[in-house]
Amino acid sequence: MLVLKARLTRKKETKFIMAVTTNFDETNMTLFFKDLFEWWNEETAYFFRRIRKSAALARGYNRSSLERLSKDRLTMQAERGSNWNF
Repeated sequence: MLVLKARLTRKKETKFIMAVTTNFDETNMTLFFKDLFEWWNEETAYFFRRIRKSAALARGYNRSSLERLSKDRLTMQAERGSNWNF
């Protein structure tokens, strides 16, 4: 807690106010970068989870329902009469 003398000159008051303002700015910038860093870490973790999920789906494995493509099910390569005719 800051205690000020009642009779400060105008010049000293200005210096004190500038010093306090500088400290508040530094504190706010520190908090801003800390929060930005935490947000970035959460977003990159989410991004990499999405990549892993997409890669698992591309391999035929669905993590949410824990299913693999069975051998008796037809895949895109084994389908009869493909619709892709050129």
